[in-house]
Amino acid sequence: MEYIAAHLQMDLALAWAIRLQGKTDQEKFKDLGWGLRTWDQWYFNECDDRFGDDWPGRIPAQLIAHTLYYFTKPGDQVLDPMAGGGVVPDTCLVFERRCQAFDLAVRDKRPEIEHHHWDPQNDPWPVTRKPDLIFFDPPYYTKKQKAYEQTHKTRHHPGVSQCGLA
Repeated sequence: MEYIAAHLQMDLALAWAIRLQGKTDQEKFKDLGWGLRTWDQWYFNECDDRFGDDWPGRIPAQLIAHTLYYFTKPGDQVLDPMAGGGVVPDTCLVFERRCQAFDLAVRDKRPEIEHHHWDPQNDPWPVTRKPDLIFFDPPYYTKKQKAYEQTHKTRHHPGVSQCGLA
């Protein structure tokens, strides 16, 4: 799959989504080499490099896939308001869930992750469709605080701090 994605100049998650299109969620778990865990406690050792970018706070795609499997169905809308490295949008693509993703960081190579800094006093809520699932992963903004502040101040709103972190 890595060769095909590189040869066709496409994202690896997109190549997997095309390969797995039309299969059931259970078949996708099998083809990805992930066991479908039916118990209540999930533990995943490592992140699957096929999904998302190397990013602080990156979470395993297996966790996203299990959450999608148990709490959504194909075609459902998922909201990822802190998309970071894109694990949720990539996994939603493969498992045929729609995803609207936002992040404070500008992601030139990830157009599906919309840059957005929401000011609730001045901006309308950016979500265009009511989500069936909102995926809030653990906050890690302190790991990226300086980078976010610098990016936010220089590119978008000079002189304005974000989220009260400045």
